[in-house]
Amino acid sequence: MADTVNVLIIGGGAAGIGAGLRLASAGVDHLIVEARPRLGGRGWTIEDGHSLDMGCGWLHSADENPWTDIAAVQGRTIDRTPPPWTRPSTTIDIPLEDQADFGREMNDFYDRLHAAKDERDRPASSLLTPGGRWNTLINAVSTYINGAELDRVSMHDFALYHDTEVNWRIKEGYGAMIGAAGEGLRMLLDCAVSVIDHSGQHIAVHTSRGVLTARTVIVTVSSA
Repeated sequence: MADTVNVLIIGGGAAGIGAGLRLASAGVDHLIVEARPRLGGRGWTIEDGHSLDMGCGWLHSADENPWTDIAAVQGRTIDRTPPPWTRPSTTIDIPLEDQADFGREMNDFYDRLHAAKDERDRPASSLLTPGGRWNTLINAVSTYINGAELDRVSMHDFALYHDTEVNWRIKEGYGAMIGAAGEGLRMLLDCAVSVIDHSGQHIAVHTSRGVLTARTVIVTVSSA
């Protein structure tokens, strides 16, 4: 691309699309580059007689989540059924009393997490009950909340997570909704970024499709 773009957005997931929509509404010249051949990032819906989300699939804090309004504008069907983790699970592997015990310990862990917000930051694993019966399961839960075990998660960052405990799904697929939101934005797909060079007058972004130049770069790719 010969011209220099004002803002180059690296990553075509929810954050990259959100940045693109905001810039487009302000009339700012921008370009999204995405390594995959599709938009959506971790949001990916496949169709095989029904919609199946292969990645993220929940509108968390749906009563405040801006993607809820986007889904409504797109005419998506929002399923407001309470999520399965709010109900007791089968008792085949774990009795109901043990499920309740785990729930209490998980809530106590969250209480300790928020109570320690003014302390010096350290791994969230330090707030587990020493030798606690449910530590392994709490750690497993962290891997799908945070994408990492608690010994790799900042206590302060974890405590900043805002959750209204309202969780809905989209019948036609969460990934389909995210990808559709980016339609019409200027983008390059199949365009993996390897180097961001700040040494020149403009930022040079080396990609699998050549070198792009920009005045500003927004990086939205996952750190994990």
